[in-house]
Amino acid sequence: MKFYRQHRLKFNMFLMMIIVVLSIMSLVGVSINMAFANISKNRLQISYQQMIEERGNIMSMTIDNVFKLCDEIITNDTIYEALCNYDQLSDTDFLRIHKEIEAFIASKYYFLNSIKAINIITDDRQFLFDEGYDVSTGKYIEQIMETADVAGGKTVWSYIKDIGRKQTNYIITTRAINYRFRTERVGYLIVSISETYFKNLFSDLYLGENARIMVLDKNNDVVSSAVNDERDAIGTKLSFLPDAKDEVWEAGSFFTASSEDGTKYTVVHAKIDQTDWQLVGLVADSYLNSESNAFFKMVLLAGILAFFVIIVVFFALSNSIFKPLDALVNHMRSADPASLMPFNGSKQSGEIETLANAYNAQISQIGDLIEEIKENEKNKNEMKLQLLQAQINPHFLFNTLDSLKWVALMSRCDNVAHGINALSELLRSAISKREYVTLKEEIHNIENYITIMKIRFNEYFDVHIALPKELEDTYILKMLLQPMVENSIIHGISNLNRKGLIEISAVRSENGQDVIITVRDNGVGFNEETLAAAAKDTRQKSFHIGMDNVAERIALYFGKEYGYEIHSVPGKGTEVIFTLPFLVQEEGTSY
Repeated sequence: MKFYRQHRLKFNMFLMMIIVVLSIMSLVGVSINMAFANISKNRLQISYQQMIEERGNIMSMTIDNVFKLCDEIITNDTIYEALCNYDQLSDTDFLRIHKEIEAFIASKYYFLNSIKAINIITDDRQFLFDEGYDVSTGKYIEQIMETADVAGGKTVWSYIKDIGRKQTNYIITTRAINYRFRTERVGYLIVSISETYFKNLFSDLYLGENARIMVLDKNNDVVSSAVNDERDAIGTKLSFLPDAKDEVWEAGSFFTASSEDGTKYTVVHAKIDQTDWQLVGLVADSYLNSESNAFFKMVLLAGILAFFVIIVVFFALSNSIFKPLDALVNHMRSADPASLMPFNGSKQSGEIETLANAYNAQISQIGDLIEEIKENEKNKNEMKLQLLQAQINPHFLFNTLDSLKWVALMSRCDNVAHGINALSELLRSAISKREYVTLKEEIHNIENYITIMKIRFNEYFDVHIALPKELEDTYILKMLLQPMVENSIIHGISNLNRKGLIEISAVRSENGQDVIITVRDNGVGFNEETLAAAAKDTRQKSFHIGMDNVAERIALYFGKEYGYEIHSVPGKGTEVIFTLPFLVQEEGTSY
């Protein structure tokens, strides 16, 4: 602590230097890192999008070769005639045609070693040609041909999985064959491609650590996947990706998505021609940010080294600055308050000399300041006396109001006189120290308030009061009903195009323990929307303050089981119902 007091300026400057340097270095470092991170991430995203598009083009060419093969098979005259006349073929004809088809297909798809089976089926499910894997033994044959029927003459791409003893997956292309120049079905062509071959077309792509590459259909179901992962198993739906019709799938673009486990990915994709499939790559954001994270560590290390260099330079230069300053501080600390002496120890020019001169000038002004303080104290005491004399005596105020009332009566201004008299009585009750008044006295206060408001609104409303004799002496909190009557006049009746009416009534509850007081008007009323709008209107702030104060006073004095309810119907009026305890003065009690 002693060291801090002796060197607090040096310490504060050192602390300020640290704050400034760290702030600048942090701002610059964060800005550079963010810029580098964005550039690095965007560069990788664009690069991976291009890689996916290039591989998508290769897959499209493979699909196009299969598509052309299907066209040549369907348009082959031998195959077409055999399908049309299948029932008339003899066994010899069948074998001959089978060999001709086999030779024809062999000459066409020698480059497609991925094709595991080609099946040509008649419309009544008879096999004209069955080469390779026998799709007819699969449970999907009917579903495959039904899909082809719906597509008409278009090629349909689908997949089947876990077929045969080896649980092999296949990519299936199916096409319905119609009679020439007619719409009737004559047969079907089914080509089965190994899913493994399909996968090999893109599995060598590297999109960073934890990347996922797969082919998705229009429903975001996995058709083929580069990795053996349950999350991307064939047939699995990637529900966290947007619908295929979403504009984010626009060609050449990429977007971000989060999987069910919260992992964030950049989604790069490419359309595979002749199909409704997409080649999709999910690039983990953690990998995209790894390069920027490494750069951030380098920036952080450079910042730490620079920071330590600045500290060394600061301490090297601080002695030449603070040594003469310490001499001035020590002189000021050792000075005798009774006889302050000027400082003559500064031999340097510049800021230290300026401080010494300022210190010497302050010593010569201390006497003047003391005299000024004495004069200010004298003036302050005089102002206090004037404020005491200016305070208004309540007795003087009531005497003045009484005088004004008699002046109004002598001037035959009866309504003004009545208003002044009502104001006087209302003020006398309001400033009294009593917290409780009888219900009769509270009604009298309301009548005085209504007298004043009728002068203001030119008798624009009537008031009906129904107070049973038995409730006149029950006690309630002073000025409890006035805010509600004020709201009825100001917010309910003042905007009417007809004469207003306020009804005040009181009854005793069925159990005899409570008093029910109702304040009802035929004003404009309100609904929840109007009340919410009024709450935001600063011009109607007093409306809510008055209601809140009434509720708080009731809860404070009587408990939360007591209070009031508001019922309002727009265009018909508002009703406020108070529920208060029945209090009467008994022997030994006072209110």
